[in-house]
Amino acid sequence: MRQMDFGSAWAKTAPDGSFGMSVAQHALDTMGAMEIVAHRFLGETEFAEIRTKSGIEPHAFLQFIAAVHDCGKLSPHFQQKSPDLCEPLKAKGYTGKTSRDQRQQNHHSGIGALSLREWLQNQTPPTDKMTRSARRAWYALIAGHHGAFPTPADSLGNGLANRMYAEPANWAHARLQFLDWVADQAGLTADDRKQLPRIKWDAPSLATTTGLLIAADWLASNPSNFPYTGRGIVDDQPARLKDAQRKITLGGRWHPGPVTPETFAARFGLPPSAKPRPLQRLALELAQQTADADVQGGLFIIEEQTGGGKTEAALAMADIIGRAQGSYGLLYAQPTRVTSDAAFTRVADWARRSQSNPDAQPVSTVLAHGKSSHNEEYQGIFGSGHPRQIFDETSPTSQNPHTALEATEWFRGPKTHLLASIVVGTIDQLLFTVLRSKHLVLRHLGLHGKVVVIDEVHAADPYMRVYLTRALEWLGAYRIPVIALSATLPSPQRNELIHAYHRGRYGSLATGDVSDDLAVPLSPGYPRITAYLPPPRTPADLEASQGAQPTSSTQA
Repeated sequence: MRQMDFGSAWAKTAPDGSFGMSVAQHALDTMGAMEIVAHRFLGETEFAEIRTKSGIEPHAFLQFIAAVHDCGKLSPHFQQKSPDLCEPLKAKGYTGKTSRDQRQQNHHSGIGALSLREWLQNQTPPTDKMTRSARRAWYALIAGHHGAFPTPADSLGNGLANRMYAEPANWAHARLQFLDWVADQAGLTADDRKQLPRIKWDAPSLATTTGLLIAADWLASNPSNFPYTGRGIVDDQPARLKDAQRKITLGGRWHPGPVTPETFAARFGLPPSAKPRPLQRLALELAQQTADADVQGGLFIIEEQTGGGKTEAALAMADIIGRAQGSYGLLYAQPTRVTSDAAFTRVADWARRSQSNPDAQPVSTVLAHGKSSHNEEYQGIFGSGHPRQIFDETSPTSQNPHTALEATEWFRGPKTHLLASIVVGTIDQLLFTVLRSKHLVLRHLGLHGKVVVIDEVHAADPYMRVYLTRALEWLGAYRIPVIALSATLPSPQRNELIHAYHRGRYGSLATGDVSDDLAVPLSPGYPRITAYLPPPRTPADLEASQGAQPTSSTQA
């Protein structure tokens, strides 16, 4: 059977309804966008995890996923949505009558997921069948790239497969040929292709990869980044990608600098004679011990009265732990909009002094709550006083030459707040990560590489604590360091937070009152810092966590 001309199959239409972009061209563009997104939102640790879990070179693995996501558009159910544009395919024998209802029921994301799963099975011997969990995970990854994961029942794809029985066979064959082509474009070796069906997906890996795919697809679908090309494939794809990289502004990363008792005053703009308070000194010592221990993640609960210096202690710990663990962002969660505005001023001032590389691109910064447009300081970091679009011709700069912060329009969307490097906002920005909603995985992607600070954690009522403990499970699963602040915290609530983080970290419920065993008291009882430190990270530890997933239980 001859191969379809993938450049003649439409993927995007222009505003006037004409042929905007081919399936093949969009695949190449999304591969390029994935490279940009992965380097912006993943760190060395995450790339190492991909290599360990998949057994494949990370860039080839991610580019393959980016390229295959729309292969389901090579079907009569999609192509016949525009009868005029699919005429060239019909002339070459790609026919098949579909009704409007059929085109709505058989979405291209599900069709592509089924074809990818068939292709993956073909890469292995007939006796080596994909596991049920692998089939579900691969289906969910591709079928979920529009923001909503399929249900467990739908993730098997049986209903969709039954509805597609009447599709002419040459369409399914074309999709398999397309997958061979994109595997070549991504640089997958024969061994890589055999390894793909054997990958043991866990929930954090699936959420992260889907988040990357959605972000890459959004960037690649923006004609301001990748202009429409009509039929076919451009002759110079590297030049096209280079031009897109120039247009796309995702902002810079936070590069935490070192902080010691001697540099503490300068870091926070205090008088030179100022010295860290006892609690702050203990926080510095504990953070340095954590850094020296080579652990990933950790939960730290600081209890001190109001005005005792908890904020500075937490930010100093974020500097030291973030620097040691390769973090490149901060989420500072407050209980209200008013406290978020007050915290933004302090965090922004700290962030400017914290940046260890003054020549780096300005750090993307967001004040995340519904009334952020009324905050004059936040509006001031737009440079011109107005937000720039993500596809601006030039990178936004600040009018203040000493300002190392910037706000980019793309990060101000309700689904993309957490993708900025430094996020100050209400705690609901964190709690949204555990609410079932469309494009949820973009919020999860935004957690990667961050140190999370939760202020006034005692203010969470029983209803909110259900979501907070669930969020801590995910943070533990992602090995994200968390610093919780409170004037005072009852022992049961403290234990609840630590057990939740532990469940996510290891996929099981800890036994015993671990918080009392791990407490590092400043003085008998109060104030205190409670630290939960996972063991040092090893390859065996990584392998043991393959099946670990956050649980829905919130009882410690």
